[in-house]
Amino acid sequence: MGLLLAVLIVAKLIPVYALARLARISARPLQVGLGLGQIGEFSFVLATIGLAHSVIPGELYAAILASVVITIAASTLLVRVGHSRPALRPA
Repeated sequence: MGLLLAVLIVAKLIPVYALARLARISARPLQVGLGLGQIGEFSFVLATIGLAHSVIPGELYAAILASVVITIAASTLLVRVGHSRPALRPA
């Protein structure tokens, strides 16, 4: 489960970070990537619909909910850590 969470966070972080750098959105593209890289609350809605229509089993539903909660909490902590670090100057 831990490896899956790490893969999910990194898989969303990398494209958001790259786009933030390309668009020069901020001097802190890593912080933007961490903030937007979480699995969002909309996953709760999709998982609930999937469970209600028997598309996913209860075990997968529980894993999805745990992943959502953990990534939201981790993203919040990582953004705070990223915010406390000095910003890099854009290239």
